[in-house]
Amino acid sequence: MKTAVDPMLGGEMNLRPSAIGGPERANDYVRELDAQRRDADRAGDAGDIGQAVEGLTQLLPRYVDVFGDEHVETLTTRDFLAHWIGEGGRPREARDLFENQLPLWMEHVGHDHPGTFHCRQNLSYWVGECGDFAEAAEMCESLLERRRVILGASDPDTLVTYHRLGYWMAEAGDLVGAITIIGGALKARLAALGALHADTLTSRHEMARRLGEIGDWRDAKSLLTSVLRDRADLLGEEHVNVLTTRHELARAVGEAGDPGEAYRQLRELLPTRQRVQGPHHPRTLTTWHELVRWGLVVDPDAKLGTKELLDHRNAVLGSTHPHTLATVRLCADARGAIETSGSPSVEASPPPDDVS
Repeated sequence: MKTAVDPMLGGEMNLRPSAIGGPERANDYVRELDAQRRDADRAGDAGDIGQAVEGLTQLLPRYVDVFGDEHVETLTTRDFLAHWIGEGGRPREARDLFENQLPLWMEHVGHDHPGTFHCRQNLSYWVGECGDFAEAAEMCESLLERRRVILGASDPDTLVTYHRLGYWMAEAGDLVGAITIIGGALKARLAALGALHADTLTSRHEMARRLGEIGDWRDAKSLLTSVLRDRADLLGEEHVNVLTTRHELARAVGEAGDPGEAYRQLRELLPTRQRVQGPHHPRTLTTWHELVRWGLVVDPDAKLGTKELLDHRNAVLGSTHPHTLATVRLCADARGAIETSGSPSVEASPPPDDVS
């Protein structure tokens, strides 16, 4: 998930003329920096996360030279870089970067500045991605209160936090409470943004999958099929949100009683995620895990790299992350299948795939 303060919100820029060749070049130089930052961010959005990280890493010292280490423009550039580092498969590093950033935002622009709010949202996201779901929910609940006061209940950024609160509540195990929150966010997004806005589609997706998790997998499958069509029409077939819905639809198909079709869909999806999001991205690993899970049901003799998957999850997420532990259980199921030649359990699924 990416939220970022709009560039150039820092008021007086306090440029350092010596860093840009004199005051007469100031406006042109600042526009050049901003264009390069936008280009790097667009590269990440287009799937070239390595280029985004490289471009922002090269730009950051120039922002420090021109604006200083604690100016809003420098902080914004660091936020962009932290986001793409996380999306490149380093969630713990992203979490630590946002944790270091937040006191700087608060000190230099205030607790209720848009940049501070965005940094808090990003920090909560990466805290959750690192496995602390309850803490992420608490952070969203606190942020939601302030965003409602400062921005209003129907502001799109407020609704991002509202939705995310429900998401992390569900990940932490409170499905009933989460569905109430997600339903509220969906209703608000429908009213404020319309049914086909990207944010509304995110809430539609989330409601569908959580309904499945409380046992209504057939309705979840139907709703996710509709969301997939609308997301693909809006965003394109290989947008990461479309890949997310494909993953959840395959999962719903299996849970609704067709493990063979779930396995087939996941076999098609995994190479696309490996190419688009990278072979070690947490989302790619989630699809790999789900493929192994249904593969053990459909074709226990298939060579799906379960041990390799566990090695990657240990490296990317750490050994105590809930997703890593789910793969540990899956490895045990795989060993049991080999020893008994029976059908393994399908209970070793991790918390389901994320929505950007």
